[in-house]
Amino acid sequence: MNLALTAYPLAVDISGQFISDSPTLVTGIHSLKMIRASGKLNVVLDAVAASSQALCHLDVSSCSLSDMTSSSLCAVVSSPSIGCFEAAHIRDICTDDLVKVLGALNPGCRVLDLSGIFFSDTVSFDFSVLTGFDSLEKLSLRYWISVTDADLQQLPTTLLALDLSGVSLDSFTFLERLPQLGDLDLDGACLDDDAQQSLVAALSAKRDVRVRVDMQRLPQERALSPEYMAQIPVENNIFFY
Repeated sequence: MNLALTAYPLAVDISGQFISDSPTLVTGIHSLKMIRASGKLNVVLDAVAASSQALCHLDVSSCSLSDMTSSSLCAVVSSPSIGCFEAAHIRDICTDDLVKVLGALNPGCRVLDLSGIFFSDTVSFDFSVLTGFDSLEKLSLRYWISVTDADLQQLPTTLLALDLSGVSLDSFTFLERLPQLGDLDLDGACLDDDAQQSLVAALSAKRDVRVRVDMQRLPQERALSPEYMAQIPVENNIFFY
């Protein structure tokens, strides 16, 4: 069956669908969602790359790279119009694949969701690939493992929001490099005393930051204890929720 992606010209959603044939695309697509889609996704991406130079938003969350191929994905994300790229829980991807895709991604991208990516290899991810994004405002590394303060020292200084929920760090000195950060998500992070002290020191040098530590949990289960929260000057307007 031929899939005609014409229901709404500016926003196409094929989430959850199995693609068996080449799609018929309209021009001028601004948003393409493929969450949990499968099948010939590389054919869809190739068609989009050829016909939709205005694509601003691409969501391939929970797709398999083996259905897309890195070359087809790179061809789409390299468009200078791409401002939001979501690839949460993308499957069958190795560290080199992700570095290749991010290396091709429009450096003017403003929103990047890399939540819950578990690599198919054990090679350390090269965070230096993120330094080229000079307009990045929102980044999610939710549930990444083996992330260090040194890795995060390479984040773009333009960030306004950073999701590190479920990530256990030993230091937060990287926050000194993010002067515009206004939202920090640490929900589910397991931080020892040294890490909490480092976080308090970093937040004490900032103003007007919202920090998610999940205040609905028991005090001992929060990312930052009430005792450490109390050490941050009230006038800094650091809001915990």
